This record gives sequence, C-alpha cells and structure tokens, in this order.
Amino acid sequence: MNPSLLAGTCLLLSMMVAAPVAALSSEGAVAEPCKAAVSPVRYGRILKLPAKLKTEIAAYRRGWAAACAKGREASLGVLLTRADRIKAGMMQAIAARRPQGKTADRLHDELSKVYPTFVPAMQGSIIEFEFFEPILAVFKGNIRLGNAEDRAFFESHARLFGGDFKAPPWIERTWDYGGCIRLGRWSPHGPARPGYDFVAAARDIARLKVVLRTRWYREKVTALESRMLRALATLPQQRGGKGKTPLIDACGTKAESVDAMQSIVRALRTNHSAYRRAAAAIRRTLKAIESGRVRVCEKASCPGG
Repeated sequence: MNPSLLAGTCLLLSMMVAAPVAALSSEGAVAEPCKAAVSPVRYGRILKLPAKLKTEIAAYRRGWAAACAKGREASLGVLLTRADRIKAGMMQAIAARRPQGKTADRLHDELSKVYPTFVPAMQGSIIEFEFFEPILAVFKGNIRLGNAEDRAFFESHARLFGGDFKAPPWIERTWDYGGCIRLGRWSPHGPARPGYDFVAAARDIARLKVVLRTRWYREKVTALESRMLRALATLPQQRGGKGKTPLIDACGTKAESVDAMQSIVRALRTNHSAYRRAAAAIRRTLKAIESGRVRVCEKASCPGG
C-alpha cells in the first residue's frame, strides 16, 4: 500500500461522515444542535481558550440558533466554514495544553461529553485520535434546515466520500493502516462490496463543482478529486527495494482490476487535463501489467496488503 494513499488519515475526519465519535457517550448532545445552540456554556478549566476563539464559538452558536429558528433554507455550509475555524482554534488550544494522566482523562471527557452540549454538531477526543471536529452525520441529519447547496453536497456525500474516516473510499481496509484498492469485488468480512465507482465519482464531482459555492464544500470536493486522481496515477507500488516488481494491491481479481482500469481510461481520457493525465498513467500501468513489469496481487494477496 502506497503510504501517500493513506497519509494524514486523521485529517480525513473533516471529510468523512461520523468519524469515531458515534462510539462516544454523548450521542444525545451531538444529535441535538438546536438545543446545544442555546444551552449554557461550560468551558471548564483545563483548556485556556483565547477570547477570539470564544467569540467564534459564540457566533457559531448564534448561527445554529438562527438556522433552527428559521427552520429551512439556512446555509449549513456557512456553519461548516465557521466550524472549521473553531476546529483550528481548538486544536491549537489542545496542543498548547498537552495534558497527561488524570488531567488528560478529564479533558477527554470534556471534549467528548461537555463541549458537545453547547458547541452544536461538534465533538472531540484525545484518546487514540486527537481531534475536535464538526460531525457531518449531524449536519446531514438536520438537512431540513439547509438550502439547495447543502442538499446537493450531502446527497452525494456517502457515495463519494464513504464512511471510513481512516481511509479514502476506494480503499478496503484489511488492517488498521492499509488495505487494497477497490478495483474489484471483495471483502474479508461478510458479503463482497463492489468496486469503487471512479467514473461515477468523477461525474458527481463535476456536477458538484458547478453547483457548490460555499468554500468549505468546494475545498472538500476538490481535495477528494485530487486525492482520487493521484491514487489512480500511482497504482503500482514498489516494495522490497530496488529491482523488485511493483505491485498493485487489488481487492478483486486481476481480470476485474484490468477491466476496471480500462473502463476508467475510456471515461477519463476526454475529461479535463488532470483526468487525462490520470488516464495516461493508467494506460501505462495496463501496458506494464501486460508485459509483466507490474504484478496485480489478487484479492489483497500482496505481502502487507
């Protein structure tokens, strides 16, 4: 598995739905942003939040309260943009504190249980993963408050971004930090999942880039597009040092993978330049597979795949 395909997986928290917070114990608070927007503020004493961040949180709360009062056609994208600024400020405050022992446990409880009661649709942790993030599942669950742009983004979100915050949606994780690329049908647990539909993803992205105007939405879609094209352009991975045959960790069979790559080339070669470059790279990979210079590891049979 190419480390670049999974690098910065913690940063995907802001791109994927739900993150790991569904397992945390304040689900009720997270799921009730309208109530949180008007609940008492309880910052606690562990984190020292600057006045600017508190002002940002207050404005975010007012934005949610206004959206809830209006009941429809508010901009959830504007709220997500502000939530990202809160995320950045909170991460700075957490990094400055770096608590240990029981203090760390108390801070985790505050971020996962207390802050969500007054910072709508956001939640955090410093156990395993360190974050304070907007929870997209909550925004999606309150889509009735949003506008046409919000609906366009969230209608495509699960299909485009998937639901695994540790990996991009075209990766089937076979271990904690890696897996196979979904060019074919396969799953080690339960029914086989179909391959990731890169062609449909390209169509969704093109449509969204026309209708999305809010910066937060556009940045997420553009980042996913760049990541997807980079993954397609770098399918073969070198392992075992110089002279070893590059490998593709494929979730399906070699035949499925080759068929999928051929379909992607046909679909992307007439798109804009970044897609044409990705299609050209896939064509080179197909020729390398045919000549034996690249090997396809069927059903994630690559060592360490």
